[in-house]
Amino acid sequence: MKNVAYAFVSLALLGSASVPAQTPGFGTLTGTVVDETTQAPLPDVVVTVTSPQLQGEQAVKTDSTGTYLIPQLPPGHYTIKFESALYKPIVQRDIALDADRTLRINVRLRKRTTSDH
Repeated sequence: MKNVAYAFVSLALLGSASVPAQTPGFGTLTGTVVDETTQAPLPDVVVTVTSPQLQGEQAVKTDSTGTYLIPQLPPGHYTIKFESALYKPIVQRDIALDADRTLRINVRLRKRTTSDH
């Protein structure tokens, strides 16, 4: 019986260690930004979120793997903008984020052409 209890506690601890910490009542936006043509990850893309639930806006940059993470957002509807100097910006509107959820939004950016500048 001790072995069963020990196994349960061990599994519970292992399971909790692999779950990212999240503040109850808030949501998280995450995702990856890649080049539309090459599928290569894009670092340093500015990801900005706005919402009536936020005071102002929150912005982060993608890391070397093209990944962004915006935690602790109040539940609501968001507008997300992805911007980089060499790529056309993308805006996604009316993104519903629920409390205690992580929402993944992956995007592919298209390179700007000379006529875009």
